[in-house]
Amino acid sequence: MANRGRRVGVDLEREEPRDPSLDDVDFWLAIYRELILFTEEMLARTRERMVHLPGPAQRHLERTNVDIMEEELSAFRERTTVLNRRRDQLIGT
Repeated sequence: MANRGRRVGVDLEREEPRDPSLDDVDFWLAIYRELILFTEEMLARTRERMVHLPGPAQRHLERTNVDIMEEELSAFRERTTVLNRRRDQLIGT
């Protein structure tokens, strides 16, 4: 698969400012929260519908779509953790 081994979220990370202000951090936290919610919903929907498919189709979706969504979700959560740390630094906690 062409997407194997790629790092998801990289394009978004490039858009984030190198030295973000509190407003920048809050903006990006909101973006990542929405991406997390959306991806979680898509993952749940995919899994719900997969059970009605033949085994080969389920395995294909698990190796492709589900794996990619899980990788994205992990990257979005990582960025949220980093941004929350940065937010804490900016507000002095």
